[in-house]
Amino acid sequence: MFENNEVQEIVISDLKHYRNHTFKLYTGKRLEDLAESIKANGVLQPIIVRPLNDGKYEILSGHNRVEASKLAGNDTIPAIVRKNLTDDEAAFIVTETNLLQRSFADLSHSERANALAAHYEAVKHQGQRTDLLIQLEEFIGVETETTNRQVGEKYNAGAETGRQYGLSARNVQRYVRLSKLIKPLQERMDNGEFSYLAGLEFAFIEPEKQAWLESALENTDFKVEIETAKIIRKRLESEDSTPETVVGILDGSELPNPEKSDAIRIGSKLLNKYDYFRTYRTPEEVEDIIDKALEAYFSANE
Repeated sequence: MFENNEVQEIVISDLKHYRNHTFKLYTGKRLEDLAESIKANGVLQPIIVRPLNDGKYEILSGHNRVEASKLAGNDTIPAIVRKNLTDDEAAFIVTETNLLQRSFADLSHSERANALAAHYEAVKHQGQRTDLLIQLEEFIGVETETTNRQVGEKYNAGAETGRQYGLSARNVQRYVRLSKLIKPLQERMDNGEFSYLAGLEFAFIEPEKQAWLESALENTDFKVEIETAKIIRKRLESEDSTPETVVGILDGSELPNPEKSDAIRIGSKLLNKYDYFRTYRTPEEVEDIIDKALEAYFSANE
């Protein structure tokens, strides 16, 4: 697929970003470093594009190289032009080249969700997608177990997706569900306004009602904990819910009065055991550390 395609210089002004690109582009020092590398060494790996009807080209792989080349002052960039691709094949190239070239751990929750959902759908559609993946791996120079698989081999989409990215089938399912979260809420999750597990609860709510939540959060500083997220999901799944329901849950007016429970105290022996809990940390900072640690623990063990 790639080895027989000649590399040609494409005018950068003739390039358009992929219309459904879900990966975050480099900014700041990372983009500047890539631009400096391109100034010194050129673009070492061609980008992949497909021709559009208006004479332009759609970038499938190499969005950051294009932006860095602009910053470096280049007018053209080496590219491989892939013709006659279906939209499914184009989406597959976009997703796989990003995942093959970047560490999965470096991706935000929304990038993981959208990428895994696209990968899952592509693998699920038909076994010949493995042929495309094998050629992508060879083109990029990645050696994986997939390369050794027989072309066209049929296998379970969820299991294959999980195998390739080191995830359990359950976590693949979670991320695929998380991709149903509307984009504004994905951005809030990535910014730390609520946790991945809270986002997972919201992803089960229909998009129209997710928009109610986004509207309620837009001009407030509400912090949505996992238990609150579960209440919001349960209430919004009912037919009599309204936008005011969300606001009421967030400000507490719609919450049931909790039963009084004994406070749990963390002893000084445990707090002094770790450098994370030095005396100069505020109680709020300590609480935030414990909250994130518990979220990571339960996310890994549920």
